[in-house]
Amino acid sequence: MSDVNANETIVTTLNYVERKVAEFNGLLVKDNETLQDFQVQGWSVLWKQLGRAFGVAKLILDASNEEAYLATLKNCGIKAAGEKSNKWLPVTKLLFGSWTDSTGTLQPWNSALNTVFETDRSAEKYAVIFKHLEAKGISEDGVFNYIKGFDHATHGKHLKGIEASERASNGSSGSISDEQAMNLGSMTDASDVYVLDAPSDLKTVAMGSTFFKIEGGKLYLFGATQMEQDAFDKRIVARGKKLYNEKKALAAKSATFDAVAELISRKAA
Repeated sequence: MSDVNANETIVTTLNYVERKVAEFNGLLVKDNETLQDFQVQGWSVLWKQLGRAFGVAKLILDASNEEAYLATLKNCGIKAAGEKSNKWLPVTKLLFGSWTDSTGTLQPWNSALNTVFETDRSAEKYAVIFKHLEAKGISEDGVFNYIKGFDHATHGKHLKGIEASERASNGSSGSISDEQAMNLGSMTDASDVYVLDAPSDLKTVAMGSTFFKIEGGKLYLFGATQMEQDAFDKRIVARGKKLYNEKKALAAKSATFDAVAELISRKAA
């Protein structure tokens, strides 16, 4: 590895799972551009995208691809689903994640040197959608019309309605799972999250902890200690549960996960 020029791209042979993810990821980039250009049509694009993602996810989760799937998760630093967790979460992280270099620039799936796989926290909620679609026996081709026509008297319409309905059916209106706590705890638009440009010497630190002081109206951060994924996830889950417990009393009595998330976000602060 050290004998390769830093600007050289390494082209590797992708396994079946990696090829399927790469194909979907290429379409995902195009779809996201369409979403930005045509906001009015965006929901339709997203629903079609989710139908395609659901189909790809089912292929990847087929037992015949287990070895390639687990190898791909490991390569991307994604933890495999446990017995009690949502099996759709790791594959959703895989499909909606991306490889980036030290400057944050997207890289292809035949990855270049010094790249890091970044998951899209906001897309992880689709794991709940896929779980619901599977339970309802919805086919890939039927996803679009199912989402479009979903209208629950209590939980609402379309994707938000499906998500709220699924979470409520799992008894999550009064408490949340580690998966839900992870989603809340990692929200970057929460009112207590401060976004700063990373110093050049910390570009390669994916996650960690620090401490600070405020003096003269300025925030001073002292050092940064890198953390492993498991340790970081535990901190995020604990933060998510704390935020949830703090905010749920402020929501309506029938508050859903989404209602609490709205309260936590900077927009609702």
